[in-house]
Amino acid sequence: VMQGVITTMFELGKDFSEIETFTSTAVDEFPDRAEFWFFDGTAKLAQKKGPESVASLEKALEVNANKNQQITLLVNGQIGDAYHLVGRKEDAFKSYDAVLQVNPTDEHVLNNYAYYLSLAKENLEKAKTMSEGLVKRFPKNSTYLDTHAWVLFQLKDYSNAKVYMERALENEENPSGVM
Repeated sequence: VMQGVITTMFELGKDFSEIETFTSTAVDEFPDRAEFWFFDGTAKLAQKKGPESVASLEKALEVNANKNQQITLLVNGQIGDAYHLVGRKEDAFKSYDAVLQVNPTDEHVLNNYAYYLSLAKENLEKAKTMSEGLVKRFPKNSTYLDTHAWVLFQLKDYSNAKVYMERALENEENPSGVM
């Protein structure tokens, strides 16, 4: 029942602090269930609670101990984001690499990994390959177009960066200030 409630709350886009009240109860009541630690870490990450998110996601990996590969993949994708949030860039990249070894088309990981590599101005050709693949698969996804534009900008390919940023803006009803 608890898992159903939490999953539904995520699907309905409920407030993450509200979700966290349920995930906190779930990990207290069922500390041996990796999925609850995953949900808890995800709710905390969405609220930018970096250290707490890392702790819950690391606990999810520990409890799961590679028993359920799907949970391992989900957690590694999220913990990569959490590690980046707390400044553990190399750990983030290792987590993303672990996901891509098993699932080389994971959209969330490909996008965030490419973006974080471009922010660090590291391995920009790898970032370009990842973001380029996403925009080929999803040519109207503003998030992926924006990431690809940023990678191209970091590569000093300004004319193509502009083209992709314009496409990102065209596909957004209400473009963010960041875009």
